[in-house]
Amino acid sequence: MSELEEIITEEYEVLESIYPEELERISDRELKITTIPDEEIGEPLKTDLRITYTEQYPNELPDFEIEVLEGTLDDKEKDGLVEQLNEIGQESLGMPLVFSLASALKDGISQLVQDREQMKEQAESDRKQAEIEKELERTRGTQITRENFLEWRSQYIAERNAEIARKEEAELSKLANKEREELRKWNTRKSGRQLFEKDRTLADSDATLMNKGDEGIDLRKFEKQNDQDNQEEQLVEFSDPEE
Repeated sequence: MSELEEIITEEYEVLESIYPEELERISDRELKITTIPDEEIGEPLKTDLRITYTEQYPNELPDFEIEVLEGTLDDKEKDGLVEQLNEIGQESLGMPLVFSLASALKDGISQLVQDREQMKEQAESDRKQAEIEKELERTRGTQITRENFLEWRSQYIAERNAEIARKEEAELSKLANKEREELRKWNTRKSGRQLFEKDRTLADSDATLMNKGDEGIDLRKFEKQNDQDNQEEQLVEFSDPEE
């Protein structure tokens, strides 16, 4: 057994005790270790670290490749992980370093899924904040004045009346022609409120005329005079038979 084969065999035994289910030996100089994040948050991410030993191992890095089994890694993310593993491997040259590479990959994908989840939460928070600011801006931007209040009120009344008319028309469509015509006539009659408001307008006009004189008009005088006139009429009627 060569020195390289002895190093590989000893390292494999150690790795097998650490990764009893994750480790798989592909050939004498090839193996792979399945790696998942420390915490399963957000979208799942599962990878294989494939190792191919070189002749100068452990004085040089083995060839390695990161394969995605579940989830996604874009090119930028994968390049970042490869760079991390290269840095860790360079620090461990001269000794078995596959465990260091596997640990670095596990740490890297764990940090990656955390960063993704934080970015997602931040994006959601930014979206909600933007909606709040938009609503505040909308309410701040509309100053309530007499003019726009009256405009809103007029529009509201028009919409309300249109809705009432639609409902009434729907009800009318269910009636016979004669009943429908009678109901239409009834609906065109003035309501008690409308008549009252009309009479009140006339009364207000009379009151205005009454207040124009230097002296107020005492209605009791007219009532008294009216009573006297009624009494005189009764006397005349009573005396007619004697004539």
